[in-house]
Amino acid sequence: MQTKSTEPFTLDQWQALNDEQKVIIDAVSEFHTGQSITEDIEPSDESISNSLNILRRCNGCVPDEEIDEQIGDSIRRKFYAVFGTGLELAERELNRRGIQQFEAYNFCILIEPSCQDATHVVIVDYGRAVCYLHEWTKARTFSFSSLAELAEKVISIRNTLVEKVASFVKPKEVYVVLEGGLVREVIGADDKAVITIIDYDIEGADPCEIQPSPIDGERCCITRF
Repeated sequence: MQTKSTEPFTLDQWQALNDEQKVIIDAVSEFHTGQSITEDIEPSDESISNSLNILRRCNGCVPDEEIDEQIGDSIRRKFYAVFGTGLELAERELNRRGIQQFEAYNFCILIEPSCQDATHVVIVDYGRAVCYLHEWTKARTFSFSSLAELAEKVISIRNTLVEKVASFVKPKEVYVVLEGGLVREVIGADDKAVITIIDYDIEGADPCEIQPSPIDGERCCITRF
């Protein structure tokens, strides 16, 4: 008869995750300990739980074996394992979308730990006055009973950051110049791009619709989609 594991995070939980959740949990483990779960040839209940031990449910702010000389440092490590991973994954997703760090955003994470009151986590932009995320909760309640629960929290953080940054990014504008009144094709435009049709054939056009071209300043008619 198979005995139930006493480890908080188990191999069964790991195997039940979908592909995205496994990538997320692997990232948390690597971010926190420097070693991913998939580096083990044969992951086990023990190895998975050891990698993520600081995030397990316990009676205090952090498990006793994770307490540093300063309890505040332990709490900060606990929150940083989750929010720091979410931040790093958000940077990867933004880069995949062509939204570059230092050009569109500059993440800076601040954690104010407390063993009595709520611990605050703030992610701001160090280049401008923007707060991307602000969450607070007591350290003793910030824990996870399963790998799936942990993965969903990190995904939520990642998505919040990506959506907030994307909301500040102006859509790419693609210029299309008409020739003989026809557009042959539009190349290099994504779904969110603004298509600007520039028509220099203004004979018979309504004078109110004629304006300077954004390309060369010549008189033209402009239509945007």
